[in-house]
Amino acid sequence: MLIQSQPQPPPTKHTPLYFIPHFILLLLLALSPSLTLLTLSFFYLFLFCYLLVLIPYSTLLHCAPRPLSSTMRKACREIV
Repeated sequence: MLIQSQPQPPPTKHTPLYFIPHFILLLLLALSPSLTLLTLSFFYLFLFCYLLVLIPYSTLLHCAPRPLSSTMRKACREIV
């Protein structure tokens, strides 16, 4: 007995908006080499926190499993 699965819509692609400030900051750093040591250290501290926290967090938000729809819950109940 074959179980027919419904065709699923293609996944929506999210633009990685969280990469844009990273590239803007790197561009600013490249264009103004006369930045003080304090600004440089602040930039690298911000970049480290940004890469460590914001990017994985937003990736988790995009990849989080969506709650099951009512038809899926009914199908799961029928299988069980």
